[in-house]
Amino acid sequence: MSGERRATHWRALGIAAALALLPWVAWRAVLALELLGWDAFPLIAANRVESAADLGRVLTSELMGGRYPLGHYWRPLVHASFALDHALWGLDPTGYHATDLAVLSGATLALFALARRLLSGGVAATLAALAFALHPVHFEILQAPARRADALCAAFTVLALVLVAARPARSFGAALAVLGALAAKETGAVAAPALFVLAACTSGERGERARWTHAARVAWPAFAATVLWFGVRALVLGGMGGGATFELGNSLARAPLVVVGYGSGVFGLRRAGLSADAANLAFAGLALTVAVLAVAAQLRARRAAALAAEERADRHASRAPLAVAGFLTLWFAGLALITGTTGVDRAWYELPFLPIHALFVGWLFELGCAAWRARWFVLAGPALALACAAFGADLAHSPLAVRRDDLERASASSRAFLERFDAEVGAAAPGGIVRLAGFPVAERSGGRATDARAQEVTVFAPYSIAAYAELTLPHKRVRPVLAGARLERPAADEIVVVLAR
Repeated sequence: MSGERRATHWRALGIAAALALLPWVAWRAVLALELLGWDAFPLIAANRVESAADLGRVLTSELMGGRYPLGHYWRPLVHASFALDHALWGLDPTGYHATDLAVLSGATLALFALARRLLSGGVAATLAALAFALHPVHFEILQAPARRADALCAAFTVLALVLVAARPARSFGAALAVLGALAAKETGAVAAPALFVLAACTSGERGERARWTHAARVAWPAFAATVLWFGVRALVLGGMGGGATFELGNSLARAPLVVVGYGSGVFGLRRAGLSADAANLAFAGLALTVAVLAVAAQLRARRAAALAAEERADRHASRAPLAVAGFLTLWFAGLALITGTTGVDRAWYELPFLPIHALFVGWLFELGCAAWRARWFVLAGPALALACAAFGADLAHSPLAVRRDDLERASASSRAFLERFDAEVGAAAPGGIVRLAGFPVAERSGGRATDARAQEVTVFAPYSIAAYAELTLPHKRVRPVLAGARLERPAADEIVVVLAR
């Protein structure tokens, strides 16, 4: 290894180490939060492991042991992560949040590695990784460990793409990473098609037929793994499962709106104070501008000297502007189609789109720098302006600039309620009724976010309290009910807890 290559290698390792540490520094405030989100305690209660039989149950049971009220899913990687957390930390929330930070750290490294393969500049790859690690959508994920399914799925999807981009011969390793994405969440179904498109776009083969043949050779293990996965999933669930609001026809019809909606969210347009319609229109304009820039850059590259163009195609085929933009666009569209099948719009559903957003930021920056060096300022100006605007929007709403008081309030109300629950229900006799006021369902946001999807922090639901009672008072039978609901006389061996807001 030459001295220059050795210096580049060590510089990349140094940047990677800093990026791995960044989430722990930037997001350290989440370590002080309680276990927020309605599903945290049900996931813990359903995934305690005290014997080998319990381990088998954890890996082969429906999500939350069938407690989830909005659909039927199988996510064994999520179950396994909660089983490990409970074994290590019990109910200490710090450990669960640390796991989520570790997932973010690993995903950031994977994104950096993928960006280095797709983008020729180390600075552009670093910018992409920073845009990923500091994006405000992590406020919606890191607060609630139950939402780590999206983070795990995104991390394994990016890992699969890294393995293919680094060495296409590692297709079986990429297939294992695809299985990891699927084991975390159903949106992992996009990983195999994304891998196929990446292999085609970055292929050094000449001719379209040769490119697609190469992509098929690389991606077939991932597609086989996906088919096998859904077959096993159907056996576990006794059918296809899915959300209660799933409608394929409506999903296909709504696909363009879903693309624009999640695009305007992840690119920060909704957080900029725009209405939903204005944000969607702005994103459509942004997408059109990026497409024009990609085509212009590609045409300019083709007009380069024949020898130089051939050398670049041989050494850096993956860096052709139109190829990278096309891959990211198709990946984005596939995710939107899958996400739209739920018929549910949630702020944290933006996370799977975040790697694409981060890579687009790095791609625009690299495109602008290359055009600037070539003194093609008509292209350089818009590309650099868009890259800086997108990254600036991320920073303006990142933990470096925003303190989410609503998360702290939700955490405090959760802690206070559980202390009252422990004291009063713990002292109650079977056959009695305990009335608890101040039941925190959600905390309204007083922060700077203007997206209606991010205006409240979920805390508890009645089934959350039922799972908490199962964990902390296993010798008592507790039935939580909301105040105002029909109250049946408690059985002789149970305690009814009336939850009043």
